[in-house]
Amino acid sequence: MREADTPQTNLWVVPPGSRLEIALGDLSTAQYDGHSWAERLMDGLPENEQEVIKRRFGLGGFDPSTFEEVGHAMDYSREWIRQLQNRALGHLSILADEIRERNLT
Repeated sequence: MREADTPQTNLWVVPPGSRLEIALGDLSTAQYDGHSWAERLMDGLPENEQEVIKRRFGLGGFDPSTFEEVGHAMDYSREWIRQLQNRALGHLSILADEIRERNLT
């Protein structure tokens, strides 16, 4: 997959009803200092997990892609991409929970 040719106003719109939205919960649409929480939380992931999430869910200028398409682009197997996605979603969920806890205290 290639990055989008035309600039978009928001490259970090989390797809409604996606597993990414479920992992982020209320932070999936929240903004912080002009950036989405999705974008900020992604910075806490290892680079390969970031890229998988971006490519799978169409963030950061990528088109949404299948496990197979992401695997081909990153030179990994479809199964490894699935595992990386699941690991990344778990990490994002934990990071989102930590943000919520800090904001409640």
